[in-house]
Amino acid sequence: MEPNLVLCSLYGFYIVMLHILILFKGMFPVFGVFTFGLQGILLLDISIACLVCLIWGTVRQRKWAWWGAVISVGLFTFSALLTLFNSSYSTLLSGLRFPPKEIEFLEGLPVQGYHFAVLAGIPLLITWGLAILSRRHFGTGNRVLNR
Repeated sequence: MEPNLVLCSLYGFYIVMLHILILFKGMFPVFGVFTFGLQGILLLDISIACLVCLIWGTVRQRKWAWWGAVISVGLFTFSALLTLFNSSYSTLLSGLRFPPKEIEFLEGLPVQGYHFAVLAGIPLLITWGLAILSRRHFGTGNRVLNR
């Protein structure tokens, strides 16, 4: 049961982080490009709802929650890494549309898209690996019997 609690904690952490992305104009990585605005916020909301469902299923040790975690965390990890590796820092800043003074300051930072890929990719890859390795802890929960 301990890996399931760790997974639930990580899902909760990602829910908080996805809410923070709403403050960055709804920035969401989609397989090589960033979406912003209402479309990005909608994708963030869908991701947050999926994570809430995964927490519910993981606490109850449902097999569908394991499959959902492996597929959804894997897809999000691949999408985020692909998007961040293929984007430049200037492209990211232009999509965020900060005020000119902030853009001027941020352009002076010596970072690239791959720096963000490493920063975001390590926790996502660890979570995905933990989800894969936790398979034996799923499917053992009490099930409601149909009578």
